Amino acid sequence: MYQNEGGRSSFPEDAAQISPRRSEENDHAPDHRVLHHLPVLKAEIASAVSELTAKILHKDPKVTAIIVKPVDAGDWFAGGTSLAEQKLASYWIDIHVSEGTNTKDEKAAYLAAMFKRMAEILGPLHPETYLHVDEVKGDAYGFGGLTQERRYIAGKLEASLQAA
Repeated sequence: MYQNEGGRSSFPEDAAQISPRRSEENDHAPDHRVLHHLPVLKAEIASAVSELTAKILHKDPKVTAIIVKPVDAGDWFAGGTSLAEQKLASYWIDIHVSEGTNTKDEKAAYLAAMFKRMAEILGPLHPETYLHVDEVKGDAYGFGGLTQERRYIAGKLEASLQAA
């Protein structure tokens, strides 16, 4: 998931990957209840990510782009064993924000809240489940041909002109 600052727009990237629980009847088969409802599950995950990103990191959900890509639990290994064998779920979330727009406390709260919310959605999570808040420099990050730094400066200049 990518969230841009300043001009308030975003662009997608392979970002949120999930591995649903396995069926209790068959360790090697995905839980048919999860697969049958996969579009709903994806929407629920995207909604939760967007909501927590807005609430805790103060990012505008209108310009938050999220991709949810399921990964078979048999193809996801944590601690040397597949999640299918462990009968656990997991996720990998990668969010990019402009450097300096969030505090350490906000990022820590975001990680904790996301882990709790994803456990509610996906079920028991492997402890080696990851969320990465990548802070990128405003002069190296942007959209529509403009960097975030350029958008920030343009916003400040516009505010100065309006105040004059």
